[in-house]
Amino acid sequence: MNTHTDLLREQARAAYKREDYTKAVELFSRAMGRSPTVPLHDGRAACYEKLDDLPSALKDAKKSIQLSGEDPTGYVRAGKVLVKMERKSVALEIYALGLKKVKHVGLGFEHLKKVHNKLMTELSPTKSVDPLTVLPRELAEQVLEYLSFRQLINTCRVSKQWAEFIRRTPNLWRHLDLTHARRKVRNAFVSRAINIGRQRLTSATLNNLFDVDKALMALVRYCPLEELHLRNTGLMSADNFVKTLEPLKRLRTLRIDQKAMLDPSLVSTILNNSAESIESVQYELTEVSWMISGLSFPQIEYPRLQRLDFVWSMSWPGFDRLMQNLDKMPNLRRLKLHQFTSGHLRNHMPPVLDFRGLKHLEHLDLLLPIHAAESLMLPSSLKSFAVGTTLPHVPGFFVDPVRHGGLRWYLPLLEELKIGVAFVPFHHLEHALNNPGHSKPASIRTLSMARSTVTESLIEQALSHPRLVDLEDLSLEACHDVTDRCLEIVTSTLPSLRALNISRTEVTGAGIKMVVNNGLKKLVANDCRFIGLDAIHWARAQGVQVEHRNADTMTGGKKVRY
Repeated sequence: MNTHTDLLREQARAAYKREDYTKAVELFSRAMGRSPTVPLHDGRAACYEKLDDLPSALKDAKKSIQLSGEDPTGYVRAGKVLVKMERKSVALEIYALGLKKVKHVGLGFEHLKKVHNKLMTELSPTKSVDPLTVLPRELAEQVLEYLSFRQLINTCRVSKQWAEFIRRTPNLWRHLDLTHARRKVRNAFVSRAINIGRQRLTSATLNNLFDVDKALMALVRYCPLEELHLRNTGLMSADNFVKTLEPLKRLRTLRIDQKAMLDPSLVSTILNNSAESIESVQYELTEVSWMISGLSFPQIEYPRLQRLDFVWSMSWPGFDRLMQNLDKMPNLRRLKLHQFTSGHLRNHMPPVLDFRGLKHLEHLDLLLPIHAAESLMLPSSLKSFAVGTTLPHVPGFFVDPVRHGGLRWYLPLLEELKIGVAFVPFHHLEHALNNPGHSKPASIRTLSMARSTVTESLIEQALSHPRLVDLEDLSLEACHDVTDRCLEIVTSTLPSLRALNISRTEVTGAGIKMVVNNGLKKLVANDCRFIGLDAIHWARAQGVQVEHRNADTMTGGKKVRY
């Protein structure tokens, strides 16, 4: 800065001390005309403040911030002026912005922090109190029980009092849920959860642990586990677990995801120990071949087992043994068997899959390399049945009843039917619905015939079946030759229809209008190349819930969200 500017600045300060603020403003302005700096703008802002010209003072304070965003001077001055202008909330925002921009060193930052905290305290409600100090302990526990485990852990960071309350309340630690763990969970955290929960910790979801072996051992030893969910746990050897898992006799629910690579003998040990109490088993087998080949379902009684889900993608010799063991599950109500690679399982697929021994089975979901429906022998207790084949082309899935003696299906209680067999004729559906000898079978409420072949001349006959008169949900996803004419037949034949899936069909906007005008409430129309956005928008305007997206808009380019 040159000597003349320094002289003007000193004269302006002297005028300010003499309380000649008008003269000081003039001198500061002349100095800034030569070389504008933060101190000069701040000095003139102080003069304007004394002259009660607050807008001009605020303008100079903002200019100081623009000249140097890391200098606390402008933020302090702007906040002070805004407080005088009765704009305290804006002043608090300016202080907060300054705390982010200014380096955390020096007296300037400390002063800025001080005025920020003072104003924040002033703006806080006079009756602001910690709810945990007001609510009864029982009521506070009930409120916190609505939080997920992850939210509960985040709540511990609110204050020391909240953290202490949560960590001293065992009821909040009944489920050790590490589903959303972003980083590796240390053993110290698991130990703390066990020490807090103890006998109340009955459910554990293990994921992303540093040492899953130690964590599982500790949980089994000190907690009466009833539910166990193993997610991304990595390789788990049976060497250290066989004896450790002996106390696991109260387990009711076991769920093992694909990334939980357990030794086959470890799974058998868990099932053996908990056979008397287990109620639900969900297992996605890993793609590691030696683990799948060694897995077998222990041939013992499972008196309480109600749900069994098995999903695998490679050859599994234990499938035959599982089928033979179904008679040892007398109370099974839900069964799911999915195999995704058809080529490997053909050698292990029995010629007939007999489920008739499961007298209480209500829900059956099969995805297997099945050649014909006649190979399935189903119990009459089924209420929901889904069947699909991994074979690429099975048009004769529902075989000729004259040549083969008919299906071995008798399903009078069935309400939900889903058939996912490519190219099977739609009108063959009647083979699954006929129940000779039963006077009044249940009505089908949900029907899916995905990937089937539709013929206009025969679809009306198929949908006119007495069991479909009350049909509410129909899926024609990826069905061949589905046109607007087919939808016209659907709407005229099914008066109770409320949900329709026409994804990957050749339906147009005219067909959309037709079904919407007949009382439809939900429409799924993904990847329909002949349906324009105008038809979708019109359907939504009529109050219909519409799901619509196209694959070509989901890969690259500008994404349009509807």
